[in-house]
Amino acid sequence: MIEALGNIGDFIGGIGVVVTLIYLAVQIRQNSKIVKTGAAEAVMRSISEYFRSSSESAELTQVISKAMRDFEKLDDAELTQFNLWVFSWFRLVELAHHHYSAGHIPENFWEGQVAHLNGLMKLRPIKNLWEIRKHVFSEDFQRFVAAVEEIESTVGTPDMMRFYKQGNSAA
Repeated sequence: MIEALGNIGDFIGGIGVVVTLIYLAVQIRQNSKIVKTGAAEAVMRSISEYFRSSSESAELTQVISKAMRDFEKLDDAELTQFNLWVFSWFRLVELAHHHYSAGHIPENFWEGQVAHLNGLMKLRPIKNLWEIRKHVFSEDFQRFVAAVEEIESTVGTPDMMRFYKQGNSAA
């Protein structure tokens, strides 16, 4: 009888272990989703904040505009400011790429970043800076940028600039 009760206890204990493992698996999956969502939100927030803060600086927006029109006319201070702005943007995209590669960023968000990178890489000042400074980025990110440059873009940044200059009336 005691042996039978011991067996029943072992059986119930085994069920308890299985239930605990299932519970832990569910908790780990939920935690993983929360971490991925948090990473994606942090990257999106960082990119949005980067461009928002850039747009709030009249001086910086003038430097960026001048660089896009006539890069050679930038003075030393403007050149430094533009280069730091572009370099910071590349760092943000590298971070986003890292999170995307780890599965933390959804495909639909990532496709927008790839399209944006592709359009900007068609601009001579940005491409030149990339060529000069790409060695400071991870090899994985360098390969990714090289692959993005091969993508044929239907709408580049100069086309978008004309669109906005026309008062968003292009259809």
